[in-house]
Amino acid sequence: MALFAQKENDDPEPVSASRQGNEGIPKQAGQSGPGSRLIARVLPPAVRLWLQSQLDQVEALEFQLGGRDRQILRGYVPTVTLSAVRAVYQGLHLSQVQAEASEIYINLGQVVRGKPLRLLQPFPVRGRVIIAAADLNVSLASSLLRQALQDFLAQLWAIAHSPLQAQFADATIPVESAQAAIEAERLHLTIATPEGVIVLQAGLTVRDGQVLVLNQPTMNVHFSDPGAPAVPMPDIEFDLGSEVAIDALSLSTGQLEVYGTVQVLPGD
Repeated sequence: MALFAQKENDDPEPVSASRQGNEGIPKQAGQSGPGSRLIARVLPPAVRLWLQSQLDQVEALEFQLGGRDRQILRGYVPTVTLSAVRAVYQGLHLSQVQAEASEIYINLGQVVRGKPLRLLQPFPVRGRVIIAAADLNVSLASSLLRQALQDFLAQLWAIAHSPLQAQFADATIPVESAQAAIEAERLHLTIATPEGVIVLQAGLTVRDGQVLVLNQPTMNVHFSDPGAPAVPMPDIEFDLGSEVAIDALSLSTGQLEVYGTVQVLPGD
């Protein structure tokens, strides 16, 4: 599947940089004048620092700036393509990322004078993210997903059938014990509690690009009855917000794959 939209046919002069671990080694191309040399000297390190400020950690990062010198010198960067391996964003562990940002306006005049790079207006980032099951399990320890899981379980308790509600009444649900497994078209979540084990299963789809849907969820509660059958639950929806548009989402054995667009806002 093609990831990046076709670039404009204006023969952009790219500037690229890569980073392995904590080291950054810029690689310049197409240098033809003072403007090109200024861009190559100033902009890749500034972009790298900005990306580092957005990530908790990254194992490998490569990016390429696309645009003509005269555009970039005005603070307009038509495209930035990037790829990352094992990036961590707000505690979320992303196994692989490939993306292209477009229509980016930055404070280049201030960057040249040694100031940090700032975004001047929102811009879209379109791309592909893969999350392996192992990285998803590490992510479950993040405060962001812990809270989301607590909210999700509270929603389940509210809609559960009365026998389940009775079992949950005095249960302690330690979400930090949650373990996820990803199978073809199905997500499994196991939570060990002092009273027993809770097993949740559901499909995962997207509606209208912005609503995440847990399809046909079921719950097994192995408290007093280890052989209790799975209890079907109604579909559960989560609104992802207007700044997210997911084109496709798939579950295959061991990984979750997402294609979509997110709007990046100044200050993010």
